[in-house]
Amino acid sequence: MSRGTQAKASGEGTRERLLEAAAEVIGSHGWSAATTRSVAQQAGVNKALVHYHFGSVDALLVKAIERVFARQVEQGMAMVLAPEDPADGLDDFADWLGKHPPRPAADRVLIEALSQATYRVDVRGTLVPALTRFRHDLEGRLHRFGSRNASALATAVAACLDGVAIHRTIDHDLDARAAVRAMAALIREARQGG
Repeated sequence: MSRGTQAKASGEGTRERLLEAAAEVIGSHGWSAATTRSVAQQAGVNKALVHYHFGSVDALLVKAIERVFARQVEQGMAMVLAPEDPADGLDDFADWLGKHPPRPAADRVLIEALSQATYRVDVRGTLVPALTRFRHDLEGRLHRFGSRNASALATAVAACLDGVAIHRTIDHDLDARAAVRAMAALIREARQGG
């Protein structure tokens, strides 16, 4: 392996460690605790590397949020949209929830992301496109299946899923599966003639 290739691999490894460390610090101690020093310490690297790889700690935190969001939330959204019928997708998601217990630190990263998006344009800009795409795709599916008020229903389902995620993070005894199955039942009831 050439020196250039080794340096690139090393740089990518450092970048990866910083992204993971940022998510870990946010999940364990909150956004405000994710400083250049704390993230670099968690990653086991010199704090100057935060700025070298990301320009600023804020840019690193936004990238870390984007990555966690893509891993966790977009995976769930894809699961809901995988079957043609979104009610079936919600049932599949409920089954998945039953097999995967809450992960408080990882789930808190998402809560921090939603909180930060309420007043940080850069975080909002990271989250809004995926959320909008999900609502739009869900609305299309609901419309095809004859749901009344498909747009409003898609927004309500998306908001309920966010709420279930937040409640599940706080209350580990919550029956999230039952809540998601209830959303599936509501979708089926909202169909014209259903």
